[in-house]
Amino acid sequence: VRVCELNSDNERIPYLTMEYCPGKTLDEFGPIEDPAILLNLLSSISINLYYLKLAGLSHGDFKPQNVFLSTALERLRDGGKVYTKISDFSLALKDNCASRNRLGIGTVGYIAPETLADGTLNHKSDLFAFGIVSYILAAGIHPFMDKKSDPVRTNARIKEHEPEPPSMLNAKIPPALSDLIMDMLAKNPNDRPQDAFQICRNLEKIGATLAYKEMIRPKHILQALAGDVEISTLNKSPFNLDDKCLKAIYSYTGDDPELIRHILEMNFGRDNFVWNDDGLLISNDRVSDLCWPKRLQRRQADVFSKLSTSNKKKAIICTVLGSVKDAIALEQIFTRETEHYPKPLLTCLRKSVSPHTALRINLRLARKAADLKDHYLAALLYLQAEQLEDGFTHALDAATEAINVANYDRAEDILDKYVALARINGDTERLKILLRQKAEVAKRAGQINVSEKILLEIIDQCRSCKEDKFLAEIFKELGDLYKMKQDYTSGLKALRQAEEIFHQIDDKLELSHTLNNMGNIYWIDARYDEAHSYYWRAFKIQRKLQAIDDVASTLTNMASIYFYRERFSRAIRLFRLSLRLKRLTGNAVEIARTLNNLGYVYSELGLSDKAIDCLEESLQLNEQTGSQKSLLFNLENLTLVMLYAGRLRESVSHLKRGLSISEKLGDEAHQGVFLRGLATVQKRLGYYGQALGNIKQAIAISENNNDEPHLILCLIQYGDLHYRLNILGKAYEVFRKIDELSHKIGDRRAQISAIILQSQIDSDYRHLETARAIAEELKLSRSIRHVLIQKTELALKHNEMLLASESLEELDRLFDRRETDLEMSRLENLRGLYLLRKGKPDEAETVLIKARALAAQSALMPEMCEIDYHLGLVHTEQKDYERAFGHFKDAIGGFKKTALDIKDEAVQQAFMKNDLLVSLGEEIKKLNALLVSKKGAGL
Repeated sequence: VRVCELNSDNERIPYLTMEYCPGKTLDEFGPIEDPAILLNLLSSISINLYYLKLAGLSHGDFKPQNVFLSTALERLRDGGKVYTKISDFSLALKDNCASRNRLGIGTVGYIAPETLADGTLNHKSDLFAFGIVSYILAAGIHPFMDKKSDPVRTNARIKEHEPEPPSMLNAKIPPALSDLIMDMLAKNPNDRPQDAFQICRNLEKIGATLAYKEMIRPKHILQALAGDVEISTLNKSPFNLDDKCLKAIYSYTGDDPELIRHILEMNFGRDNFVWNDDGLLISNDRVSDLCWPKRLQRRQADVFSKLSTSNKKKAIICTVLGSVKDAIALEQIFTRETEHYPKPLLTCLRKSVSPHTALRINLRLARKAADLKDHYLAALLYLQAEQLEDGFTHALDAATEAINVANYDRAEDILDKYVALARINGDTERLKILLRQKAEVAKRAGQINVSEKILLEIIDQCRSCKEDKFLAEIFKELGDLYKMKQDYTSGLKALRQAEEIFHQIDDKLELSHTLNNMGNIYWIDARYDEAHSYYWRAFKIQRKLQAIDDVASTLTNMASIYFYRERFSRAIRLFRLSLRLKRLTGNAVEIARTLNNLGYVYSELGLSDKAIDCLEESLQLNEQTGSQKSLLFNLENLTLVMLYAGRLRESVSHLKRGLSISEKLGDEAHQGVFLRGLATVQKRLGYYGQALGNIKQAIAISENNNDEPHLILCLIQYGDLHYRLNILGKAYEVFRKIDELSHKIGDRRAQISAIILQSQIDSDYRHLETARAIAEELKLSRSIRHVLIQKTELALKHNEMLLASESLEELDRLFDRRETDLEMSRLENLRGLYLLRKGKPDEAETVLIKARALAAQSALMPEMCEIDYHLGLVHTEQKDYERAFGHFKDAIGGFKKTALDIKDEAVQQAFMKNDLLVSLGEEIKKLNALLVSKKGAGL
């Protein structure tokens, strides 16, 4: 209902004047028997409610008395354009306004469940009220109240009662309409239709013939949005016009809101814009048919005629360029002059500029752009002048610049245009170079199949040509592409063709690069002997050529092979030699890569401080060179070492940064790596619930990518988490899977982790001898220490003190006290427990206090809880019951904090039944009894 006048300044009585509605309201009708009339009536109401949604309003008191018919009911039978009117907005609420500002919550019997519960009001609440109105019109009765219903009973039924479907009460109601009404009455707002426009669409499918798509025009939407109209407005809901259409509209309107409204309305009336099935105003793909009224064109012609001669020339320059911004960049106009050259004026002038004038201006400005090093603009201007030869290098440079900032759409756009021009001119040489660059763009953008297709097209074009370096490089790039697709057979085939051509033309350096690439494929395919053979061949060629950079890179590859063949000392020597050579050449990217690899090897050998030094220097270099991919590998290794060294907070910071970068780059594999790292840290901090959620995501990513090595690492954390959560059946199931996969791919380090997990689950240290033998063979000092710690823990659990003593003595020899290590607190905790069992509580207290300080330093909540429990036992032994109770209380508090992080109730209950918590409970009961007896004795 329209508001004709509003006067809120009247001192006596503020007032508003509304239009008079002579029609009936919906409460004057009983059930509507004719389904055609009912469908169209509901459709008419729906489109009004959708308009309110666009305007950011919720009615808040929608009921039959507030809906007017503007015509006789019978007119609705034939559809067409028949309007209803909604009135009484006294309880309406604007979006983002607090519901407490309302004067009430609505009329009893029409209030949505969420409004009754907490005052929530939104579009979905209006849909619930509309559902009630629809039910009454369809079935003739209210779904939740009768004549005897009081407000309390009615509100309770709205929240709890499920009414009968209307079709059960009125056989004439189509079942689909009955279902739609019941959907509107869903208790959960998320189960109701998305909005009232979706209801319109559903009603149309059921049989409504109301022309609802024509009833809301662009002017209505723009009015409802109640803001300044800009082109960007049309890119959002409910318009969602595509870029092509927006560009066409902008060429006619510029930023003039009135022109935008005018163009939209006129083209809507001519069916150049329509509502599609999603209820959005879209172009009908006839952008060239958009209407630009002659009167508006004449207005622009008049504007041009009034410009000075100088400004007319500048306007023509802007027209040829197609952009005022480009004219400013080329110093043809000043920024302050832009108001003289609105976009509609330039569009109007386009038809009047002669081809000869356009060519002359394009060539002159292209040379100017080239002088200013604006390669993209120079390329576009030469393209407009159809000068392939002059624009060719600028197009390549412009594409390279776009690639460097990951603007692949821009790079593809300029290359596509020059490829088309090269084809027209029959210039096959330039066409091949442009296609090669286009293949690189597609590869960088992740369109591997597109890149492959382009490279194969180039090879096909070269079949009749003499084999040369260009063709060999294409085969080499194709081989790398197949490597990315994990099609190793095709990759090796392409690289062998490149090898043959490089051999024929005697290009030894490129031949060595190709051999390296072949080695990389064998390496990825875990065929280490063949990989080493190709690296060695490449190394001999490069050493003979004294190509220091290449020698260093190949040494890095060879070192990686030795690492994966578990010859760590040899790997470190080669990495150091490679690093020394790379420092001589000063290639920061390669230095960073080698430092990263060396840091990873040091971390695997348990040399955390050396590893951190290498990785932090590598990170600093990578940040300077700006390589995001390199940063990911760097952060991956650095977070692992920080974890080993107990620097968990720094590790979390790096993990979150790595996760952010990998998400931005769409690098799913690294997302999995950082999620696993985050879960590992959260586990050590005692946030088991969060850790479980993240490790599940990491497992899903690994399974999706068929990445078995990473899947094993995820499962190791997953299994250990279930052991800590006291879900031993699941932990054993995970152990079996780790064991199976580790044997399948020959990952002996994973076999060690699987055996440790098995020993924890079975509480049997005999399994650990096999794990230790593997760790000693591989010279993995960190793994040897883990095995011995686990052995000590199980020996103490079974009270085998001699075995525990021997293990602790050996651990003393293996732990380097100068190296920071996350497991040091765990070791000291076991030593304290051993001393307590040996009847030395005072010595045990000293060691346990040190253990707790180490655990607190890294915020290791599970370790702190266990140490507090052991300190409580020490003080109980010392008969210092007050202090004992304090430590037990701290332990309980830590366990409670961990339990609260677990959202799954069943998992939480399993965790609360673990052996340590049960023992802790028993000790507290004993201590309580002692304290009570102590007080009773008056001591």
